[in-house]
Parts: sequence; structure tokens; C-alpha cells
Amino acid sequence: MPGRVARKIGTAVFALGFGLAAAAVAQAKDSGFLKDYSQLRPEKDATGVERRVWVSPKFARPAYEKLLVEPVVFYPEPRPTKQLSARDLKEMREYLDTTIRHLLAGVVQLADAPGPGVARVRVAVTATEVEGGSLKPYQLLPIAMVVTAARKAASGPQHDVKLALEMDVTDSASGEPLARAVRPAKGVEVEGGQQLTLALAKPRIDQWAESVRASIAVRMQRTTR
Repeated sequence: MPGRVARKIGTAVFALGFGLAAAAVAQAKDSGFLKDYSQLRPEKDATGVERRVWVSPKFARPAYEKLLVEPVVFYPEPRPTKQLSARDLKEMREYLDTTIRHLLAGVVQLADAPGPGVARVRVAVTATEVEGGSLKPYQLLPIAMVVTAARKAASGPQHDVKLALEMDVTDSASGEPLARAVRPAKGVEVEGGQQLTLALAKPRIDQWAESVRASIAVRMQRTTR
């Protein structure tokens, strides 16, 4: 009897634990930038960061020799705040866009128009709040991008906002999906009410751009002669 009771208790604890884990997974939201998240699977990148990735076996040379890179976007579209102005948001987006293009140009030829053998790349900096959050979509990115010492030290209830870099790769001619990825990203630490500027954000943005380059290079790295 004690053994049977123990087994029942163990089963109940396992079921409870599984249920809590499932609930935690269910609480995690996706931004909606990608059309489909169902095929994404956990995978660590070269730096050990765990991301969620799906890649079609078709996405490789020689099938694809060029990339058509769409302008980087913030998703959802943020509104400026006291610590993150409209000008600084614009400068950060443009700097990330320029840096990604520069790094990718060292990996593969960039195209100006869709066509055969051209893969289209869309990149977004996204932010999501856990299920049940009360923030408006336009509030997510500014909160996720600006990390203050007070916010890090706070022990009370806080808005749980997750920042990420998302990438979508498709065939530029047919629209066929080729790759999708969601990589966790870190905000930029500032002092108190300090403004978050491009100068402060550059090191973090450079990391984001490099992660895009590394993901593409695995599939489309130029061969050296």
C-alpha cells in the first residue's frame, strides 16, 4: 500500500510539474512578425545563445547566390518616450540596417530586385509581453530596449517584456519559406533617467547584426579560391 500511494503521489507531482511547464510555455507570446512559428525548434548558435530556428534544406548554394535585404523594422512599431526619442529610434534602426547590409555583403552578393536564385531576407527587432500583460503594443520595444539599474534591482511586480531579433527568409520569386529564426536579445543598460542614444546602443546593435551575418553565412558563405 505505501508503495502504491508513493507511486500515485509521484505521478501526481509529475503531472503537476508537467502542467506547470506547459502553462509556462503557453504564456510565452510570439510577436507575430513571422507568419509561422510552429516549425521553430531550439538550437544554440556559435556563441551558445539558444534561439528557435527552422531552415529548409533548399536554402543553400548553389540554389541561392544572392540576397535581397529588406529594410530592418521595429515590431510592433514603437512610440518615443522620455528615454528613447523618435530621432534615436530612427538612428538605431538605420544603423542596424546599414550594418547588417555591410556584413552580409561580405558573405554573399546583394541583389536590388527579386529573381531566380535570390533569397529575400526580412529582419525585425521585436518585443513581446507574457500573456496577461497590460502594455500597449507600442510600449513594448521602448521598455524592452531601455534597462535601468532601478529596473534590474526591483523585486516587486514588473512588466515581463522580452526583446528578440527575428529573421524571415523566403524565395524572392515564389515566396516559398526558406528559413525563420527568433533570437533572444538584450536591452541596453542606462543610468537612471539617462537617454538611450545610438552611441550607447551601438555595441549591442553590432551584436545583433553579427548574429544575422552568422546565420546567413552558414548557408551561403562564399567559397574562397
